[in-house]
Amino acid sequence: STAVASSLSGAASLDDFTTTGGTSASVGTITLVMVENWARASLANTLIENVAIIDVSARTVALELTNQTVGSDGNLSIVNAAIVAGTPYMVATWNTDGTVRGFARVVAT
Repeated sequence: STAVASSLSGAASLDDFTTTGGTSASVGTITLVMVENWARASLANTLIENVAIIDVSARTVALELTNQTVGSDGNLSIVNAAIVAGTPYMVATWNTDGTVRGFARVVAT
């Protein structure tokens, strides 16, 4: 494209303009409900060393996190601008030694 020079001159300030709407980014949430170990015992208040959130449709890693703590209610909630509400994700969790914590499909809210 080609830039076109303006014939306007003078000064303007932000007080001269009115804007409507918003420009803030939407922040999505991934919630793993009732995080449990393989024996089905709750992992409330447990540190999850590695979390990867993968966009199912795009087949790309949307977010990688370390050291996420499961809440006292047994749920792990992750809130981040990289997560888009309504989008399905695969969430993989594992320990630093490589042992698997879990793998789940979750739709972000």
